Amino acid sequence: MDAYRQWWYRRLAPHYRFNEAARAANRTARKYKAVGVVTGSELQALWRADSRCRYCRIGLAWREWTVDHAVPFSRGGANTIDNIVMACQSCNARKATGMPHEYAIRMAARGLRLDCLPVGVPVQLFLWGIDAPL
Repeated sequence: MDAYRQWWYRRLAPHYRFNEAARAANRTARKYKAVGVVTGSELQALWRADSRCRYCRIGLAWREWTVDHAVPFSRGGANTIDNIVMACQSCNARKATGMPHEYAIRMAARGLRLDCLPVGVPVQLFLWGIDAPL
């Protein structure tokens, strides 16, 4: 790799990735008429705060993450930094337009444990909509 490519890859590529992800999220939000705008610097701050997948907790490099709206646009979610989580590509694709707890229930039925269910609450309580003390 020549010197310029190495410099660009180390210095500019991460910033470009965050800005492109923000543009894509804003474009999709306009399509669904969702409120809110997110910036690349907000996404970068979110990734720096916790660079792991929100659902399976696998560590994510700056090239591997995707933007996931916890409450999807199709269910009335907003395009704000409060509604955005970092997710790996496989978790984001599997969650699709579901809510985080619905995704956790589907994965628990397959024998996988995800961190989006509160600790100590059995999956059956979520299926029946019962709130349990933590």
